[in-house]
Amino acid sequence: MNTITNGLLACLQQAKVAGVLDIQAFMAYMEPLYHQAGYRNRPALEKRLKILVSHDSGIGDFVNCSAALRELRRVYPQAEITLLIYPRCIELAQACPYIDHLLTNSRACRWDSPLELYTWALQFAGKYLLPHHFDMTFSFDLYGSSLLLEYMSGAPIRVGYSAGHIPLPLESPTMPAYPCCLCRSPTIMYMVCIPWTPT
Repeated sequence: MNTITNGLLACLQQAKVAGVLDIQAFMAYMEPLYHQAGYRNRPALEKRLKILVSHDSGIGDFVNCSAALRELRRVYPQAEITLLIYPRCIELAQACPYIDHLLTNSRACRWDSPLELYTWALQFAGKYLLPHHFDMTFSFDLYGSSLLLEYMSGAPIRVGYSAGHIPLPLESPTMPAYPCCLCRSPTIMYMVCIPWTPT
């Protein structure tokens, strides 16, 4: 796990110097480290899957995604499902019968600073996600915090929206309305909940 956190820290330092987080370069640097640490190994068929579902939106969006959680449980009945949720949805999430564990994403950083977002995600992933060795992640929203955590979790199978490989400006006075959304893209891939068979 130290290999991963050290690699994430190295990427952070490089991004500070360059003034931009190049997503492709970031992933090209991190993937060998995840493989070396055993995080990208696909789970064996007989293994009970550990699934992380990231939902970083409001109450209405959570109600809308509850059907997807139900289907996820139906398709993977034996899986250990952890839901990473924004605090305002915690009471609803506690009543959800389709999950096993809850994590709260307090996201203690500024929305308008991708540098702070990356720093916070690195700390959160190191403390709460990497120790679990998740096999799969599902992201049900378009927020950069969810996608960063999904990637940083180390899961070999990650399902979400298309990110489009774009450089992320770290500190810019002309940032878009949703600066933390690394993945805002006109092309969105549909998430299809189908059984996955290990190779």
